[in-house]
Amino acid sequence: MREKKFILPIILISVMLLIVLALGIMLPSGYGIVCAVCFACVIALLAFRWAKLKKTKGNITLTVVTACVAVLFGCLLYCNPYKGSTTTKLGYVPPMSNPEQPLTKEQALRDADYAMHYLRKVHPATYGGLPEDVDAQWKKVRSEIAACDSISKVELNRKLESVFSLLGDAHTHLSFNFSDAHYLKYVKSHNEAGDSFVSVNGIAREDLFYNHRELFSSECDEYALTFLGHYIVMLEGLEYLGVAPDENGYTFGVKHEDGTVESISYPVSDFVTYDEYCEYNGIETSQNDDYSFVRYEIDTDHDLGILTIDECSYNNTYRTTVKKFFAEVKEAGIKNVAVDLRNNGGGSSLVGNEFIRYLPMEKYKDFASDLRMGFIKVPAPAGEIKNNQDKENQFSGNVYVITSVRSFSAAMDFAMYIKDNGMGLIVGEASGNRPDSYGDVVSFRLPESKLYMQISWKKWYRIDETKAHDFIEPDIPCDADEALNVLCEHLTQKN
Repeated sequence: MREKKFILPIILISVMLLIVLALGIMLPSGYGIVCAVCFACVIALLAFRWAKLKKTKGNITLTVVTACVAVLFGCLLYCNPYKGSTTTKLGYVPPMSNPEQPLTKEQALRDADYAMHYLRKVHPATYGGLPEDVDAQWKKVRSEIAACDSISKVELNRKLESVFSLLGDAHTHLSFNFSDAHYLKYVKSHNEAGDSFVSVNGIAREDLFYNHRELFSSECDEYALTFLGHYIVMLEGLEYLGVAPDENGYTFGVKHEDGTVESISYPVSDFVTYDEYCEYNGIETSQNDDYSFVRYEIDTDHDLGILTIDECSYNNTYRTTVKKFFAEVKEAGIKNVAVDLRNNGGGSSLVGNEFIRYLPMEKYKDFASDLRMGFIKVPAPAGEIKNNQDKENQFSGNVYVITSVRSFSAAMDFAMYIKDNGMGLIVGEASGNRPDSYGDVVSFRLPESKLYMQISWKKWYRIDETKAHDFIEPDIPCDADEALNVLCEHLTQKN
C-alpha cells in the first residue's frame, strides 16, 4: 500500500516532463530553461522510483529506460537546428517596428549575444568553435557595443554583419526591413529611360561596395554587387552604407543610355514610402493574377522549348507546368529544351529533380552534405538518385540551362545536377554561389531590435569533386541578358 501512494506523483511528474519537453520544442526561445526543468523532473522521478518503490529488476529497468529516454529527448531538443527559429516566406524579410528608436547598450548586447549564440550552435563552420578571424571580429564588435550608451538598429546590423560576412556564406546574414522604408521616387522614370546610378555624393558605386565589403555576406563580389542598386536608392540603405546627406540631400551620378554622366541632386524629401512611390508612379499594388513563377514557350523557329523558372518552388503548379511543357515539346517534335534560371534566387532543390524525371536517366549522382545539429555533425555521403521517370513524356534531345550571377542556391543546384551528371550544357554566366557551400537556413528575429537573421545548418559538397572549389561555369559563356539570343544562334549554327 505504501508504494501505491507514490504512483500518482510518478504519473504526474512523467506527464509534466512530457509537457515541458513538448513546450520546449514549440516555444521560440528558452530551451536552456526547458532542459533544466526536464532534468529536474527526471531527477525527481528517479528519486521517487528508487527511494520508495521496490528495487526489482523490472523497476530498475523501467527507471533506467525513463532516464535514457528523457536524456535522449533533451539532447534532441537541444540539437534541433530549428529550435527557437521563426518561419518566413521565401525572400521575405519581416519589417521592424519603431525602426527610428535606438537601442540601449543592454538591449544591443542582448541582441548581439543572441545572434552569436545561434551562430555558434547552428552553423557548420563554427563546429568546434568560431574561426579565428570571426572570433577576433566578434570580440571587437562586442567591445564597441559595450562602449556605447545607445545604438541605432541599422548600426547594430552593420556591426553584426561584419562578423557574419567573414564566413563567406551568402545564406548566413542579418538584414533589416522597415515597414515604411523610403525610396527615391524618380527611380522608375530613370529605369524606363535606361539610366543607371554610378555614384552617390561623389563616391563611385563600386567604391561604395568595396569600402564596405564587410557589410555583405556572399561567396563572390559579383553576386553581392547586384544588390547594391537596391541600397543606393533607399534612404535606409544609404544609411547602412554610411552615406549621409549633405545640404543638397544626395547627389547621384546618373549614366544615360548614350554613355554620358550627369550629376543630379535630390533632397531627402524626394525619398518616399513605398505606397507613396507607387502612387507617384501610377503603379498598381494589387497582385497580378496572370503572373506565374514558372511558364514556358515553344520556339519552333529554333526547334527550342524554353521553360522559365523564377523561383524554385516545388508545388503542384510547378509539377503540372513541367508536365505540360514536356507534353507539348513531344507533340511538336522539339529537339532542344532550355531551362531559364536567370535571377532565380533558389528555394527547393526538388525542382531540379522533378525536371530530370523527364530525361532518359535511370539514375544520377547526388551531392554529399554535412548536417550540423548542435554538438553533433552528421555526414550524409554522396549517392545516386533513382530517377522516377515519366516515360510517357520523356525527352531525349539536347538540354541547356541558362544562368546568371543571380542564379543562386537551389537554382545553382539545378545547374549542377545537369552539368556534373553530363545531362546538358550551361549557357550565360557563372552561378552566384559555389556548390561547395552552406545552405538550408534557419531564420530568427533578434529579441530587441527584431532584425532578421538567417543561418545555414548544412554544408554542401559538389557532385564533381574535381571542381570542388569552382562556381558552376558556363559551357557557352556570354552576358546573361543576351544568353537566350546566344543559345538561338548556337542552335542555328548547329543545324
